[in-house]
Amino acid sequence: MYNHDYGQTDIYVVDANNGIIKRITETKYNESHPVWANTKKALLYTADHNGVWNLFLHPLEAVGSLNDNIQYPITNVLTGLQQPTISRDDNSLIFAGYSGIGWDLYSLNQPLTLKKKVVAPTQFHMNDELDLEDIVDLRRHKSNNRLFQNESISYSNWVFARGYENFNAPLKDSKGDFEIISMDSTNIDGRYIPKSYKTRFTLDLVSGNLQLSNVFGATGMTYFSFSDILGDHQIAFGTEMVLTLENSDYFFQYGYLKNRLDYYFTGFQNANFFQVDYWS
Repeated sequence: MYNHDYGQTDIYVVDANNGIIKRITETKYNESHPVWANTKKALLYTADHNGVWNLFLHPLEAVGSLNDNIQYPITNVLTGLQQPTISRDDNSLIFAGYSGIGWDLYSLNQPLTLKKKVVAPTQFHMNDELDLEDIVDLRRHKSNNRLFQNESISYSNWVFARGYENFNAPLKDSKGDFEIISMDSTNIDGRYIPKSYKTRFTLDLVSGNLQLSNVFGATGMTYFSFSDILGDHQIAFGTEMVLTLENSDYFFQYGYLKNRLDYYFTGFQNANFFQVDYWS
């Protein structure tokens, strides 16, 4: 059983009285969803012969071995079909077929009288046995030696599925001519390239307000807030530019947030025209 292909399925019949198992099909392709015919001794099932799931008719009255290919396809669809269900009088069969972007239900009249169909092999089926690892990739950034089959590596810094760079690369054991080529922020083997962090600020917030006063007319204030990528620094300021800079309200604030304890430094000016004292 160690070399049995569990990915390939066949049709079997189990006698409920004595538990004897009888094999119905023995093919290289898969069979699934068998249903009994009611008026004839026959089975209908789906099979992926030549790469597409189609409906097969298997007469059980025929005499012969399992390899005589007495079963034959009675449909030839392009997108496959599944889950056939036959009526009690065998005059109608319902199955699920893929069309457009989903599965729909279809009916088939007199399925037991349909003639054999010719199902041409798909391109996928014809190329199924090709060894894709032998395809040569001449692009320089796809090194043939960037992965090692027996190498024990840590995946803590691994970049998974980054553009499928390593999809077509064969695996080799030799490390002799391993070449590291920088691609963006990673090596071609999927590991990140360590780099020193450089503070770079980005704009987080822009806001403002507008006021109408019977004394000063239209006034307004605009707010801006910036922070770096890691959130270590924060800069915010607001200014009122309707009046002169000397008679306007404005503030500037800087936050140092790198450690657990945050530090904020704020400078501001509030212009007050109704109070003349030490604070004005």
